[in-house]
Amino acid sequence: MNALGDGAAGLPSAIAVDVVTVRGELVPVAASVVPLALADGREALQLVLRSAEARSRSERVLAEHRRVARELSAAGTAAEIAAATVAAALRIPGIDIAGVYLFAAGTDVLDLVASGGADASFVDAHARYAPDAPNVRWLRSTSAAHGDSMTLPAEAVAALGHWGIRAVMAMPFRFRGEVFGCLNVASCAHAELPLPAQHAAGALAAMAGEALARAAAEQAMRASD
Repeated sequence: MNALGDGAAGLPSAIAVDVVTVRGELVPVAASVVPLALADGREALQLVLRSAEARSRSERVLAEHRRVARELSAAGTAAEIAAATVAAALRIPGIDIAGVYLFAAGTDVLDLVASGGADASFVDAHARYAPDAPNVRWLRSTSAAHGDSMTLPAEAVAALGHWGIRAVMAMPFRFRGEVFGCLNVASCAHAELPLPAQHAAGALAAMAGEALARAAAEQAMRASD
């Protein structure tokens, strides 16, 4: 049993303890005591139990979010931002392969800018998608919001089974309402990406899309000077 800090009236703000659930499971919790003044003038103490595991998970998510923000801020070019995005995606549990695609300027050709987790044959086979590819047609027609996780068309996913990929999701990048690329993530272990992985990838895509749009705007400004 460990005190986690000083609270009111000399009481510890929280104590790390293990409790046994009705199913006999041992669960670590942070137990805190809150002094209460009742309506009739009596004083009481309220015991509050919070899941230490949930708190630790939230802290890890926040720390990773801050790390990604720093990495994207430090990246200057689109290629550097794409590489940082892929590295961050591969740190998400449940994601085995990640790639950042951007449309070639003024075209519907989708080019792979950065990737990770896949072998060379996969990268070679998916380095570029023509305008009539299922995922390109989907990107150009989707109403998915910036960073939203959306499942690719079934035919696009089926084509990836050769490499042992079971689930794929794409998050479009938007700038001024126009899609200019996407973050693709895939799993070889799951038939459907775990919900926490979907949420994390969606948040990452939103951050990466903003960074890529900013880099493109800065490049356009330099070109006009």
